[in-house]
This record gives sequence, structure tokens and C-alpha cells, in this order.
Amino acid sequence: MSQKQTARYARRINQVIDHIRRHLDDDLDVARLSELAHFSPFHFHRQFS
Repeated sequence: MSQKQTARYARRINQVIDHIRRHLDDDLDVARLSELAHFSPFHFHRQFS
């Protein structure tokens, strides 16, 4: 993976982390979080882990 691609993935995951921090009292399901990151739920799970 190129450095540019790695930086894009990091930005997308960081957006999800920011969302989680802002919504700790809400339901946080993988489908919604993967939407925020623009990944499929399967790919999001693999990347986020």
C-alpha cells in the first residue's frame, strides 16, 4: 500500500473515531460506522481491528 493510500485510510478511520467520541451514548453499529469510513462493513471491520 502506498503512503498516500495509507494516509487516506488513516483519515477515514480517524473520522470514525471522532464520531464514536461524539456519540458515546448512542448506538454504534458497524454498518453506520463503515458508511462513515466509506468501506464495506466487512472491510471496515478488518481495517478497524
